[in-house]
Amino acid sequence: RPLVAMAIEKNQASGVWQEGEKLYDAVAVPVVQEFILQGFVVAAFALNNERALEVKRASGTEVAYLAATSAGPVVSASTLDASAATRLIAALRAQGGTLRSVMEQGEAKDQIELQLEDGPWVALLSPLRDAADKPIGASVAVASFDREFASYRRIGMVLAAVGLGSMLLAGALSFAFSRRAMRPIVQLAAAAEAARQGNYGQRLRIDRSDE
Repeated sequence: RPLVAMAIEKNQASGVWQEGEKLYDAVAVPVVQEFILQGFVVAAFALNNERALEVKRASGTEVAYLAATSAGPVVSASTLDASAATRLIAALRAQGGTLRSVMEQGEAKDQIELQLEDGPWVALLSPLRDAADKPIGASVAVASFDREFASYRRIGMVLAAVGLGSMLLAGALSFAFSRRAMRPIVQLAAAAEAARQGNYGQRLRIDRSDE
């Protein structure tokens, strides 16, 4: 196994350990007594559904771990249900050589657009490497466009409603203020017209101190 081989060669090693369709994040460290190597201790965390859920909580995306097998890539663990995980694999395979370049050549892929049954999704693929730096799987983070932009659409609708309300309120206030500001001028014009006709008994009531 690459983890053991690299530990023997370099005295310690770390990488992804594969057991069938199961993946583990493992490290091997030497056990030394009186400067003599006695063996190695191997510790590993399973890349299982619980681990994927932890990553989902931190990243906000759906997560899937893919393992390379003789029959092709399979979902080792995921935050998606079984049917959604199957659709994800099919959508990734439909991308042509994308999945092969990640799981065989070790190339990371960003912003891969996928079309699943419930709409468009975007995926980020990163290779999972063993202790010999050979890709043996991939981690996939996927997010739905519709889900991610739903909050932005709600914000846009709220802003549009607030803008419309503000325009209506501004119009009403402008009309009310203009009527209040023009009332003394209307009264003055009426008094001037009365004086022109010889009625000098008009009195203007001034209850404000501005011009």
